[in-house]
Amino acid sequence: MKINFKILSIFGLIMAINLLSCTTQQPVEQQEKNQLKGIWQLIAGEWPMQDTVYTFPSDEWAGFKSYKFLGETHWVVIGQDTASDMHHAHAGPYRFTVDTYVEYFEIHKNINLIGDSAVFKYTIEGDKWTVSNDWLKEEWKRIE
Repeated sequence: MKINFKILSIFGLIMAINLLSCTTQQPVEQQEKNQLKGIWQLIAGEWPMQDTVYTFPSDEWAGFKSYKFLGETHWVVIGQDTASDMHHAHAGPYRFTVDTYVEYFEIHKNINLIGDSAVFKYTIEGDKWTVSNDWLKEEWKRIE
């Protein structure tokens, strides 16, 4: 079966808009402290895999863009590499504490990860959000 990645990308964008439009009430204390809410663009990344560390930006990833949308309770990330026509979209609820951020996968390009989660340490300095764990380090810039 051939997957139409353009339709998948459009579907991911529609899901992002739908998830961001859904809100639930959170305690006022958490709403005031939710510095994560917004739209973020990936500006740097390191992903160690086997014997190689992939880094962004680089010549190899020249056509890559990724955006993360965080509402009150849900996140969506979409990305595209125009050089390889690769697309990805993941989404689900998230939780956070002062320095820990957890993404729960309700939608994932790897269906084996649906129902799983990923835990990250994070820092925010101005409009720069850095997340990391044992298998990645990413820097995101708030664009909205």
